[in-house]
Amino acid sequence: MLKIASRYIIVILVISSIIASTYGCFSAESYYDKGLVAYQNGDLEKAISNFSKAIDKDPLYVLAYLERGTAFADKGETQKAFLDIDKAIEISPTYPDAYYDKAVLYHREGDLTKSKEMYEQLIKIDPEFAIAYYGLGNIYNAEGDKETALNYYDKSIAKDPEIANTYNNRGLIFFERLNYTKAIEDFAKAVELEPHYLVAYYNKGLAYLALKDYNMAITDFTTIIGFDPQYVRAYYSRATVYELKGELDKAANDYMSCLDFVQGDQHIIDKLINMSDNGSVIAEKYLIDTGLIKKN
Repeated sequence: MLKIASRYIIVILVISSIIASTYGCFSAESYYDKGLVAYQNGDLEKAISNFSKAIDKDPLYVLAYLERGTAFADKGETQKAFLDIDKAIEISPTYPDAYYDKAVLYHREGDLTKSKEMYEQLIKIDPEFAIAYYGLGNIYNAEGDKETALNYYDKSIAKDPEIANTYNNRGLIFFERLNYTKAIEDFAKAVELEPHYLVAYYNKGLAYLALKDYNMAITDFTTIIGFDPQYVRAYYSRATVYELKGELDKAANDYMSCLDFVQGDQHIIDKLINMSDNGSVIAEKYLIDTGLIKKN
């Protein structure tokens, strides 16, 4: 009898599972998870639909409101995004992520004053929320107040030394101030934290170029090309370094690579013509083969 009873239980469980999947009897968490997957796959409509179903199941589901708000923001439906974030704050007035999302959205919309207010409110709620200091640093940086921006980047790093963007953005301020050594230290830390952070590699290469450390600059630009062979600026900047070193054929090769992506760019063509005039056989051959100059 026990064996027969257990078989009936298994059958009932299987049937219940089939009914649940057929008639949509999912939990709020299940819809939320499905929404996250859809969002990660770039399907905003499906993501919004699933987050909405999660909210229907649980009208107090703060995370579902926030994720749906993010999806609305990505769709350009800003007002709907704000409504969802405000609902999350209404449900949970001390939930830091809601204030962060609202600050980011205000910044994206160009309202820096309100973005600041949100970040400052967030810091009052959670003084350890490192990325809020980073966000304030970005705002002051955009406004041209570099000293205050540096102060906030420093605070962000003190709270969390693992945010690569903070080092990169602080490094840019050092770069602007011609403090290339400190800039390189920050860019190096950024790529240490995120080894595929190509923008930080590029910035580091430019800082080495400013210091006339040509070999290190070439190393950084070459690293970028290894990660992304279509990174045109890396070819152009490496060509510039080779040109400064007098290695015209290597420079010509990189300028030619640029033309694969920006065909007909007259500035680069003029560079090749100049190098051809100065003895680069590779530049001359390329210009003749492509009909850009006529063979004598």
